[in-house]
Amino acid sequence: MNLSIFVAKKYFLSKKKNLFINIISFITVLVIALATMAFIILLSVFNGLEDVIKQQYNILNPELKISPIKGKFFVYDDATKKKIQSIKGIKVISEAIEDDAVFRYKDRQMVGKIKGVTENFIALEGLAKQVRAGEFKLYQGDYARAIIGLGVFQMLTMNMGDEIIEIWYPNRKEKIRMSEKDIVKLSVLPSGIFEVEYDHDGKYIIVPIEFTEDLMSYTIQERSYLELKLHDKKDIPKIQEILKKTLGSNFLVENQEEQQFEVLRAIRIEKLVTQIALSFVFLIACFNIFFLLTMITIEKKKDIAIWQVLGAEKKFVQRVFIQQGMMIALSGAIIGLILGVSLCWLQKQFGYVRMGLTASVIDAYPVRMDWLDFVFTFITILGCTMLVAYFPAKKALKTDLRENL
Repeated sequence: MNLSIFVAKKYFLSKKKNLFINIISFITVLVIALATMAFIILLSVFNGLEDVIKQQYNILNPELKISPIKGKFFVYDDATKKKIQSIKGIKVISEAIEDDAVFRYKDRQMVGKIKGVTENFIALEGLAKQVRAGEFKLYQGDYARAIIGLGVFQMLTMNMGDEIIEIWYPNRKEKIRMSEKDIVKLSVLPSGIFEVEYDHDGKYIIVPIEFTEDLMSYTIQERSYLELKLHDKKDIPKIQEILKKTLGSNFLVENQEEQQFEVLRAIRIEKLVTQIALSFVFLIACFNIFFLLTMITIEKKKDIAIWQVLGAEKKFVQRVFIQQGMMIALSGAIIGLILGVSLCWLQKQFGYVRMGLTASVIDAYPVRMDWLDFVFTFITILGCTMLVAYFPAKKALKTDLRENL
């Protein structure tokens, strides 16, 4: 064993003569343990929240989405259709028309989003599987039906009966003169209610694509975007690149994470800010190491003087105190790590800490531990410890031999 590590270990484990130093040593280990535990728990909660958001939005978003770079729609002509259909690995190509519209039910109305889909939309196995009342039915005989988001249903205080809902949309072929004549109005009966998450449920009504063509005066080739499902999810990156090259620069081809980029970015920025804030907490906690090592160097002045008389190099003296600081920090970090992992495991298994939100899709705070968070935690601890331990170690070199021998 390296001699400096042996001496540092001896000092770390031995009982100090000064009771105050023993108390400060205990408090230092405790503070670092609590800071480490908080670091692991908070970062694991952010990971869990990111997973929940991905899970919810993956229900809403297709595996791949093709949309125009500019404008609200593109022409889905035979040439474009053949290019996409020729790519192996694509299982479903569902067409969609989507835009803002006014929903009116009796004397109540609201602005939301109307989404027209083709009948193979159900084969995407996403939103169509989230019907909580009624059924996902786009047609009943020759008549169009609507699947309504739970939030829209509640805001309009609707009844699941034979009462129709009106959809209002500006006439694309006329100039808007703030007159009802410039508004296209179509009525539709609800067939079901879907529920995923409130931001989506509170805006969307899904109808047959033919209904939106009539409402918005779209042709049979004009589409807002295409939603794709693949035979194998592992092929998503490969097929995405093929589609980008095949369709050219006029189209945007997004995977599920890219479709929810803004939401995930917000979570990741919050996590980064938390990491920075906790790093400062660690630095403050490590100042206890600074004061502790300063007091130990004062207590061990005679030992330092003897080392120097015996020919110890300056680097040896510095290493002893820096390594002792590392041992203090790592002992606290290991205790905090054990506590943090244990609490995260208990939360994951039993969900003791509840979110307390009635509209939440989950009852308890989600957690997911990531080894990168552990690496970041230990690097932060070691970095802060090195920073604060350097100065007491340097001060130990200034010990006066004549006064301490």
